[in-house]
Parts: sequence; C-alpha cells; structure tokens
Amino acid sequence: MAYPPKWQEFCSWLRVDQGSLPDYVSLGELNRFAARYRLASAFEGLEVSGYPSATKNAYGAVLKAFLAYSALEQLHKAVKPPSGSRNLMDRWASLGTKPASQLRRSKSILMFLEEQVESRPLLERLHAFQNGESDNCLSVATALRHAVAHGFMSVHPNGTSPQTAEGFCQLVSQMLIEIADHEFRGLVSDLTHQP
Repeated sequence: MAYPPKWQEFCSWLRVDQGSLPDYVSLGELNRFAARYRLASAFEGLEVSGYPSATKNAYGAVLKAFLAYSALEQLHKAVKPPSGSRNLMDRWASLGTKPASQLRRSKSILMFLEEQVESRPLLERLHAFQNGESDNCLSVATALRHAVAHGFMSVHPNGTSPQTAEGFCQLVSQMLIEIADHEFRGLVSDLTHQP
C-alpha cells in the first residue's frame, strides 16, 4: 500500500524539524490525507458474487474515483489554500485538465451528472465543461463525488455500458491521484527547503 510520494521524506523531516510546520498546514489533517490516499491508491476493486464482471469492475471504478476525491479533498483541508481558492475546483483547476477531451466523449454520463447536481454554480461549471468553454475536469469529479455520496450514481448512467462508466471513472481517479501526488511533492519540497 503506497503512501503519497515523498511521505517518508516528510516524516523524516518532521522528526527533525517538528516545530517548523507552518501554520497553514495541519498535521492531523495531513495524516488523514495520507490514510485516504493510501486507501484510494491501493483500492483495486470489489469482491462480490453474483454480478457480471463488467458491472463489478464498473462499481469498483466508481468507488475508486470517490476514494480518490476524498483523498484530494482531505489534502485541500490539510494545507490551507492561498486566498481566492476556497474549493479544490478553483485551487487545482490548472492541474485538472488532462482528461477533458476523453471525458467529454461520455456525453450520457455528463448529462446524468448534470441531472443530479443541485448546486447552481456547479451546474454552470458542468455546462461550461460540456460546451468546451472550460477544461476543468475537477467540476466533473466534484459532480461525480456528489452523485456517489448521495446514492445517485449508477454503472448505467443514462443507459451507458458498465465499460463506459468504468473508463470514465478510471480517468477521473487517475487525474485526482496525479494532482494529489503533484501537490504533496510540492509541499514536501517547500517544507524541506525552507531557510
């Protein structure tokens, strides 16, 4: 089970310079991030009986995306963002663009997510994403997280195949974990190289 990259380096630094942890970093929240990251990165699917493989794999991918979002959300809480970045969609918008064109191919899933969103600002972000006015895939990840957490997510959203849902969620999970990797590496670099 993998901890975030540079976790051991962070722990070694902390043992030596424990009093040097800046006010904008919460050690307790950072430990929760590491635990959630570890679970998300180690999660390989569900072990259930009586389900076709495609359905089982799709549900596993949905849950992995949810776990990955939870880890990134915890990192957002652990390291206070710069002013003007109150949510993770804004904070890491520039890092959340890589799978945009691939996610847009799943129009049925995006339409399904729009149907589940109650927040007007998030709905506007989803529309902008679908229309190609924004490549911020974190709005899609946030909508997916809400759909899973509130019990609306299915592996057949708007009649799509489980394989389509699986691929969609794998793209989201990978993006979220890559953002967490990038940001945690940056944090460790900042902490270990401070004067």
